[in-house]
This record gives sequence, structure tokens and C-alpha cells, in this order.
Amino acid sequence: MGLSVDETLCFAGLLIENDSVIVTQTTLPETIRTNVIGRRLGDVIGHWALSFRGIADRIIESVETDLDDDLVFHLDDAE
Repeated sequence: MGLSVDETLCFAGLLIENDSVIVTQTTLPETIRTNVIGRRLGDVIGHWALSFRGIADRIIESVETDLDDDLVFHLDDAE
């Protein structure tokens, strides 16, 4: 049974969606958030699960804190 692109993968502290990655229970100062924009996700977060469908190679477009105080990394469109 394979995983479809539309599924969400959840690992301890990491939620991978099609256009974003959520890191739970983690905070980053605003200066670091600004510096990661435009970088490869895999250069910022080291986790084996990011190899799924090339998520680690996607570029971070923005970072925000959601209502649960988790970090949300919004990614560029998959090619």
C-alpha cells in the first residue's frame, strides 16, 4: 500500500503536508525565521521523513506560528 500525495504524514513532532511542514513544540526567534526564508527545508530541519516526495528539497517561502504555537514552514510549489 503506497502513500498518496494528498495524505498527511505525522511523525513525533513533525507533520508533513503537501505545501507545509509543521514542527510541534518548537519556537524560533524572529531573526532566525527571517533567515530561513529562501533556503531548502532539508538545510533547516534534519529529519529522515523529509525525504518523502522530495520535501527536503523544497524552498521555504514563509514561517509562522499557528494557533497551537507550533512552527509552520510554508513551502514553494512542488515541480
